[in-house]
This record gives sequence, structure tokens and C-alpha cells, in this order.
Amino acid sequence: MSESSILFAKNDGVCFIKFIGVIQYTSNSGFDKLVTKILSSESVKEVVFDVLQAENIDSTNLGLMARIAGFLIEKYNRKPIIVCDNVDINTLFLSMGFEHAFVIVKNLENEPPELFELPAEEQERADQLRMLTEAHRTLMEMNDKNHETFKVVVEMFENEST
Repeated sequence: MSESSILFAKNDGVCFIKFIGVIQYTSNSGFDKLVTKILSSESVKEVVFDVLQAENIDSTNLGLMARIAGFLIEKYNRKPIIVCDNVDINTLFLSMGFEHAFVIVKNLENEPPELFELPAEEQERADQLRMLTEAHRTLMEMNDKNHETFKVVVEMFENEST
């Protein structure tokens, strides 16, 4: 396992995702492929994010998490679960308004199934820009504060992609 990694498993309609270390899009580029699979899956009805070993999560990955939340709320009227006992990361989640889109708990009730490391994926620049734009646009749509925070970032990505 690398210094930072994303692990995952799927079992009985539940997708478990574990963040370890500093989660940055540039070093964990396979997460957006997993998100795409979740959003197109008929079998995933619940998602649990275990961030107990995460040190930080960048805005791109926060946006991808928010996309999953929007999908689950819209399709199943269920919020994904975030397991976090790190005060700094919880403050980050609260600053983004995640308490409205996620259930945030301090520990896992049950042990997840065996987790596997998510492989890094190579992407074309156009696909990267599309994903970066979508992730940050999702954060913008969560609340007015995020809208102001990420408006310039989204505009920059949109300008670069044209």
C-alpha cells in the first residue's frame, strides 16, 4: 500500500470506501472511476466512507463524495455514512455543509468486508477537466458559501476545457 491510498469493497448493496493518508486527486486518480461505477450501479444502495485514517481530503475528492451523496439521496432517499473521529477533518466536512448530505459518525458499527486498494487510473486531460469541473460544481451546489468559494475554480476549469 502506498503512503496515501483509497481502499474499497462492495458487499450486499453496500460500498465501503476507506481513505488513508492525504487524499489528493493527483495521487488517487482512480476514485473518480469508482464514483462513476457507483452512480451507474443498480446494486449499490448505501455507501460508507471510513476516513478514520485520513489526514486530509482535497476539494476534488470532497466533490466526488458529494456526488455520491446527491445520487443516493435522490435515488434511494438515503444519506451516505462518513466514519470520522478527526476533529480537523470533521471541521472540514462541516465547513462544506456535509452534515446536510451525510450521516457523520465516530466509529463503525460493523467491520467491513475485506478491502482492496483502488488502482490509479490514467486519464486524458479533457476527461480530467470534466471530472474536476463536475466535482467542484457539486460542491458549489451544496450551499451559498461553497458557491462563492468554488465559483472561480469552476470557471477556471471551464475556461481551460474550451
